[in-house]
Amino acid sequence: MLIVDDGLADPPEEPFDDARRLAFLADDVVCLYVLSGGWREAAVTFGAVPGRPEDGGLWDEMAEGTIRLSTGRLAVSIAFEQTGSPPCVVGPPGRYGVKVSARGRDLARKLPQVRELEMADIPVGVEQFLVEFWPLAD
Repeated sequence: MLIVDDGLADPPEEPFDDARRLAFLADDVVCLYVLSGGWREAAVTFGAVPGRPEDGGLWDEMAEGTIRLSTGRLAVSIAFEQTGSPPCVVGPPGRYGVKVSARGRDLARKLPQVRELEMADIPVGVEQFLVEFWPLAD
């Protein structure tokens, strides 16, 4: 699952199949490693915060880094060609700190894989992600 800036010209060359990671950050993209597999949907919330958020006890895993955003307009996507949410403006173009928090990944690892025909039996939002962006000085 990706959070992609409108200004993304080309996908990064980093492999997107490393389930040991929580996230991969590159300019204009945040790749979230969803472990639910099959056709399950993860819940993703993202947005701007004024400064680095505190570590909270509600999350099982966290990752942090910095990226550069070309436009500051972001959308959740399941692939580089498909946008899954309306764009959200997190701020002007520039450098941002990014914090990814997740919960439910241990449970997701234990769920059986499902096929498309079993869509009615799929729990939605087992994995939950919070992605926070804050501006950094250039």
